[in-house]
Amino acid sequence: MENQYRLRAMATLEEYRRLGAGRQVVKYAEGILKEYGTDLLWCMARTKVQAYYSNLDFVAHGDVFDYPPIGPHIIMYKSLK
Repeated sequence: MENQYRLRAMATLEEYRRLGAGRQVVKYAEGILKEYGTDLLWCMARTKVQAYYSNLDFVAHGDVFDYPPIGPHIIMYKSLK
């Protein structure tokens, strides 16, 4: 896929988690990226939030790897086509 975009530095203050703010940000960004013809959105997700990205229709790719000093991560992606 030619046009890819990497999602980085997603975080929500703890007191605002589970209110849908992160989901709204990602969905809004996806709309903009589709307008620009982006084919694929991907990220390096911490394994402890892999389910969050799965719920946003991201798919895991490859093996879990260590990302010092943060810890275990996995590549996740979502087709925007």
